[in-house]
Amino acid sequence: MNIEDFILTVLFSGFSGIIIGYFLRDISAAIRGFYNAYIRKPKHLVKYNFEDNGNVEK
Repeated sequence: MNIEDFILTVLFSGFSGIIIGYFLRDISAAIRGFYNAYIRKPKHLVKYNFEDNGNVEK
């Protein structure tokens, strides 16, 4: 490998790393939002079914 190929490899790796690092936060936020909206089940908000269906005997 001569010096020109080495410099070209370093520049390409550096620019691709900068581009990936710049957009990685947005990509990960989009994936996290998709996961939370469509895949993950809520832990604390649970639907309750009451046996009396709202009828109160007086």
